[in-house]
Amino acid sequence: EGWCISHANVSVLFDRCDGFAKAFNDTNGVTFMDVINVPADNETYYQEIVEAALGDGNWTGVGALAAGEVQIAPMVNIVNDHPELLSGAFDVDSTLFKALEDGDLLFGINQHSYLQGYWPVVLLTWKAYTSQEIVNNLIETGPKFVVTPPSDAAQTCFDSYFETCEAPADTNNPPQDEASGGDESGAGDETGADQVGDDSSGGNASPGLFLTVIGASVMLLQLQ
Repeated sequence: EGWCISHANVSVLFDRCDGFAKAFNDTNGVTFMDVINVPADNETYYQEIVEAALGDGNWTGVGALAAGEVQIAPMVNIVNDHPELLSGAFDVDSTLFKALEDGDLLFGINQHSYLQGYWPVVLLTWKAYTSQEIVNNLIETGPKFVVTPPSDAAQTCFDSYFETCEAPADTNNPPQDEASGGDESGAGDETGADQVGDDSSGGNASPGLFLTVIGASVMLLQLQ
C-alpha cells in the first residue's frame, strides 16, 4: 500500500501526490491508500499523524512519499523507528543525501530551482548584449531523480548556489558539432542519477506528477 504525505495545500504538492497515486493505481497488486496532511513545522506532531494513519504493528509492504523538503528530516525519523517502511522524498538536502547513503530513503527528486530560475536570465542577458547564443540548444537543469548522494565537490557546489563549480565530465551527452538556436536553459547536475528533463513528460503534464510516477515505480519494485 502507498501513502502520500503533504504539508501544504498548494498545487505542486497536489501534482506530486497525484503522480504517486497514479503509479499505484496503474499497478496490479498494490493499493494507493490516501494523502496524509501534516504540519510543515512540527516534527513531533508530524510523526504522530503519520503513525496514527498507518496504524500499529509491522509496516512491511507500506510505502510513503514525503512530498517536500521540510518533510525529509521527520520522515527519516519515522523510518528509523519503522525500518520496514519504504520511503522517498521530493527535493534534496544534506539530510536526504545522508539518508540515501545510510539506506533510510530510496530516492530524492532534485528540482534545482536555483538553476532553473537563474540560468535563463544569464543566457537571455548574454544574447541581448552580444547577439550570440550558446552551442547547446538544451542545457539540463532537472528535475533529476537522485538515488545516490553526490560527490563532496558537487555538494559544495550546491551549497554555494553554484558560485564556483568544476565542470563535470558528461559521458551521457557527447559534444555537439553544430551551433543551435534553441532557447531552453539550465545547468547540469553532478548527482550521477538518471536525468529526467522538464520536457520528458510530454504535452502539458506536470514534471512533478511525471517524476512522482518514476519515484513510485522504484518503491513498487520493492513492494512487489
